Amino acid sequence: MSREEIMKDKKYKEACSKYGINWENCEVYGEVIALNTPKVGLYILMDKNYNTFYIGKLNSNFESLENFIEEKYEIYCNFTDILPYGENFGYPFENFTLKNIINLSNCVEVIESDLEQPLVTKVNGHLYKRYVDESKANEDYFKLLSYIKFIGENVKKFFLSSYRMQILGLDENDIYLYVRQLICKINEWLDNCLKHYRMPRPIDILIFIGQNYLKAYDNLDIDVILYDIIGLLMVDKGYEIVSKNPDKIKKITYKEKTDLSKLANDLLRILDITDEELKKKTENDRISLIKKQISNFKPWIEEDIEE
Repeated sequence: MSREEIMKDKKYKEACSKYGINWENCEVYGEVIALNTPKVGLYILMDKNYNTFYIGKLNSNFESLENFIEEKYEIYCNFTDILPYGENFGYPFENFTLKNIINLSNCVEVIESDLEQPLVTKVNGHLYKRYVDESKANEDYFKLLSYIKFIGENVKKFFLSSYRMQILGLDENDIYLYVRQLICKINEWLDNCLKHYRMPRPIDILIFIGQNYLKAYDNLDIDVILYDIIGLLMVDKGYEIVSKNPDKIKKITYKEKTDLSKLANDLLRILDITDEELKKKTENDRISLIKKQISNFKPWIEEDIEE
């Protein structure tokens, strides 16, 4: 990854534009891009895929900017217990790094179904139709991916907010503590609903974590994602929806509990595909789509020629 290659990439420029900063004012250190900001000593650090993973000031604890970047990138890639007292992100993401969460979130797209089409989860460009026979056994995996997608989207929101605060001179916020607290709050809200046998709703969870239901996620099917999270965690906590009354819930007395931590660890295998392989797959999918579109138009084109 060279600076020259980055300067030509539209995705990089788009990533910088979200912060309103000059995309040319950067340096590359290995697999990390260090963006200068209008505030002296304040840096935005991005990985090679232009994901922000740290925003903060270089201080006297570090010998150089390179040393500063190396430490932050090491934590991003490898640390799972950097919170106070060695805590991690919590169940079911005990073995996840911040990089795992961000990369998995970027791999996933949840597409809402209509009356004729099944719910679809897109992973690394591959479409999986849900609630059909071949996918029933994997439904918990898809719901867990929705959970990771939700966390990943909130990580992006966190960094944009943190940058605005720090550029004004306010203290740096801890992304790792934020993710843990987000997960804790989701569980706290759900536990309260279940204790009173009240059916959890997506609008309630967003209000509980201080977000505007209508404006929080412009380009995301947030209802589907949150219903996935609710369904996953309800069953994990021993509750289910009453079949004849979807507004009521009841305790489960017959189903063995699934270990969501194990399922989460299994999902990490999605990241085994390299960036080069993913780019090649994306390009092949694009070419296949173009060929399919041309094939669909071909009869019309030939008909016009004959006429």
